[in-house]
Amino acid sequence: MPSRTRSYTNCRNGAEGTADFFKREFGGEHIVKGEKGTTIQDYENHYSPRLNKCFYLQTSNYFSKENNFKMLQLYELNEHKQYGSFSSGMECEVLDRQCRTQQEWRKLAKPFLED
Repeated sequence: MPSRTRSYTNCRNGAEGTADFFKREFGGEHIVKGEKGTTIQDYENHYSPRLNKCFYLQTSNYFSKENNFKMLQLYELNEHKQYGSFSSGMECEVLDRQCRTQQEWRKLAKPFLED
């Protein structure tokens, strides 16, 4: 079983990999202006000592004249497994547990995001 120190170090290395992924996929841009609207995107890395796992939370906020929405996606870094997804008015679940609001989603995701 790997030590927590080693796992935390792997998370820090994973964070660098996540930054590289973000740069590769989104050009490193946190604000992307398109023809119909603007997307503001960011990410956070979290290490859960209780689970001894590294998590990545990607957030995207889209704004246009027609609509606005928010998307949250939670992944485990090393396994590249999606743990949850929230999209305003469309999808809300964490590990197959359904929810209805962003507040409910954050409550379900909280155990994975506590450092």
